[in-house]
Amino acid sequence: MDKFSKSTFVALIVGLLLCVFSASSPGEEGRIELKFDDRFVSANIENVPLRIILDKIKREKGLWYKLDGSLSEKRVSVHFVDLPLPDALKRILSRIDYSLMFNSNDDLVGVFIFGKGAKDGYQQKDSRPPVTVTTERKMVRDERKGSRPPTSGKIRKKAVKEELSPEEDDEDEEDKEDKEDKEDKEDEDIHKE
Repeated sequence: MDKFSKSTFVALIVGLLLCVFSASSPGEEGRIELKFDDRFVSANIENVPLRIILDKIKREKGLWYKLDGSLSEKRVSVHFVDLPLPDALKRILSRIDYSLMFNSNDDLVGVFIFGKGAKDGYQQKDSRPPVTVTTERKMVRDERKGSRPPTSGKIRKKAVKEELSPEEDDEDEEDKEDKEDKEDKEDEDIHKE
């Protein structure tokens, strides 16, 4: 009977140790509760790999992502209620460098995730500080050429102005035409000489 109780005791201890170590293993998925409606996201996330969170958002909202492989297993814990998707991603990715990508209708369509930022004490090899950029493309309306995105840092005067009334817009066009006519006359005078 003494042998039976020793072997039972050893088996019980081994089983208990296995349970304890398997429960705290690094592969543990944690807890993820993401709720989506038309405009908002709520989350209750504890110790979940970033890749799993992004996969769930991709399935629910159709959002694509590009993720640095070293970050796919980074653990995230975050809690929030009823945030728009861009704000929800900002909370989830708060300690990581990323760039949100929008389409021409200002709808969020994707996210690039680059790596850890200086907040975690990480420095890039070339010692330049990491940069987080949120990219938004705005459409410029030009009646003569249709809608198109701006092509340079210099946006035409018309695009920068607040909304013009039709009268103001006509006056601006007339002024521009008068100026062009004046320049043409000056060019003709120079060539006559």
